[in-house]
Amino acid sequence: MRLAIKWGLEAADEDTSFVAAWQTRATRLPPERLAAVVVGGVRLLRSWPEGLRDWALTQGDPNGTARTTSLRRRARRMAIGDGGYSARFDVVQEALPPDTLLDAHAFPDGRRTYSSREVRLRLPQVGAHIMAIRATGLIPFTVHRHRGERTYRYCADSVDAVAARAADAVSIGSAQRSLGLPVYALEQFFDAGLLQRLNDPTLRILLRRPMTVASALERLQVRLAAAASKRRMPMDALPIGQESRRIGGGPKPWDEIYAAMLAGEVPFWIDGGPHVDHVMVELGSLDRFMGLPLSKCAKTASSCAAEIDTNDAAEMLNVIPATIRRLRVEGILSDRTGPRARLSQRDEVEALAREYISAAELARLARTSAVRVNVALTDAKVDRLVEGVWSRAEALEAMSINGTTTVTKRRPEGARLTGLHRP
Repeated sequence: MRLAIKWGLEAADEDTSFVAAWQTRATRLPPERLAAVVVGGVRLLRSWPEGLRDWALTQGDPNGTARTTSLRRRARRMAIGDGGYSARFDVVQEALPPDTLLDAHAFPDGRRTYSSREVRLRLPQVGAHIMAIRATGLIPFTVHRHRGERTYRYCADSVDAVAARAADAVSIGSAQRSLGLPVYALEQFFDAGLLQRLNDPTLRILLRRPMTVASALERLQVRLAAAASKRRMPMDALPIGQESRRIGGGPKPWDEIYAAMLAGEVPFWIDGGPHVDHVMVELGSLDRFMGLPLSKCAKTASSCAAEIDTNDAAEMLNVIPATIRRLRVEGILSDRTGPRARLSQRDEVEALAREYISAAELARLARTSAVRVNVALTDAKVDRLVEGVWSRAEALEAMSINGTTTVTKRRPEGARLTGLHRP
């Protein structure tokens, strides 16, 4: 009905100097006139495209400059309207004679343009960055001067393309939170093709943060849901985030883990969503990924961040975030305030993970509690970095655990320390 009123008004309105909003014009009409406008608009819609084309052809001498300008102005109002440009524009343009919608500001090759206001409606993020967009030339534009004032017109096709990419963009932080994985895991997913980084120079200026393709994230979630086991979940299943603490010594190979899950090599269940707290696996199902993993991102890789935040560092070391903050306070890890988080050098965190092991990781290896591990290692006088973080070599030797081989899902026998296992 809104479109019928709008088309009816533009087709019937001879006073082209009246520039009030079309909704305002409609409310000012007497009831009988409004009814006629609605009937005229409905007639144009039902007879599309012939009705709209016939209306345009009856608007006077096509060679008359004033009438042609008036027709273009009214036709563009029909096509652009109050926010939904692209689809409506195509509908009107298909019905009208060629070049009807092209105004005096169009590019020489006939490409349609948007004003600055129309660009802001299509790209709400543009804000004060429109000058930066012009400076880079990422979106073609033309400059027009009238009475000493400059106006800009932007290539509509380029703006629409950027808007489409923006609609399919999600921040890496949001993707990380939806999966519950560290950012470095998403970097691995980019290299493995499980996710797709959004490399768009215009959106880098507009959004000012790393983005990923939302549709690729949705496809990954759909694949996970399809690959999840339909069998009854065993009683000893636990979240993959907990089971992954058996893996230490550096970044966890999340890309290999998820690739194996999608290939059906690692059975898993989804209990509510794709977050690691709801992706359930069997005890010992990740043992094949244990050992001392090397960095999954070479220093020369463009996707590998040189710094990681508190949560990523805590995940890599298998500790709680408070432990990372303590390591920074004591000068063991570097500390820098980033745009959205406190950051430490990735190399430092990886080196620390190779040399030290957390009580949480040891507890998962021995299938016991971190409290018992801390008590036992304290009694054995194992070198401790901070509370709950121990010398990796000494702790593994004291617990008779080979850090480079897998551990069975049953609790190990013959542990050297006493009081380590629950009865």
